[in-house]
Amino acid sequence: MKTLRFSNGQFRYDDMPITKTYLRMLVRKLAAERAERQLSLERQHRAFEQVAARQGW
Repeated sequence: MKTLRFSNGQFRYDDMPITKTYLRMLVRKLAAERAERQLSLERQHRAFEQVAARQGW
């Protein structure tokens, strides 16, 4: 499976560098959405733990 990564100051999709401005913008947008989704899941998990502790689960 191909992966998207950032190394040496540029985004790479497997071994192919992403050099087009539009694609770089799209990659940054997807990375931001992924980070926001991860943060949301962490907040949800913490909230569940707090509620569970209060309920005595």
